[in-house]
Amino acid sequence: MKIRILILCLLLFSCKGEQHNEQDFKWLLGDWHRINEAEGLKTFESWKKNSEMEYEGFGFTLKKSDTVFQERMLLKKNSDKWQFIVTGVNEQPTVFHVMSIDKSRFIAENPRNVFPKKITYFQNVNSLNALISGEEKTITYKFEKMQHPSEIKESILNMFHFGF
Repeated sequence: MKIRILILCLLLFSCKGEQHNEQDFKWLLGDWHRINEAEGLKTFESWKKNSEMEYEGFGFTLKKSDTVFQERMLLKKNSDKWQFIVTGVNEQPTVFHVMSIDKSRFIAENPRNVFPKKITYFQNVNSLNALISGEEKTITYKFEKMQHPSEIKESILNMFHFGF
């Protein structure tokens, strides 16, 4: 009987620890460059952890030395739910509700947004993938972790600092 109780306790604690890891977005952290970008463009994302309840990202696309697109992203836990908030694309921040999280993937949705309605981020070994989709359209972003991110750091510093 004691062995059964011990095994049950071990299972409960191991599941509880696993659940905590599922809401840790550390796999997202770092500097990334897009490897399936159109010719002549360079796209980057940079992610940092502000706290256990907040992760901040900045994405931008360069054409030569001109910034042709930029957005700020925030993964934020409100109450007991995560939100993925995008600013810089529309006049007002666009809020997506995180519907699913596991140890290397999350799915966020906003069915009222024109495009995208769904954003999925997932990690495969050393790559970061983002799928944005809605209705009949899907765009795939495939990123590789930057070993020497001086180009992204210089570009971010030249534009502006993070901040929401």
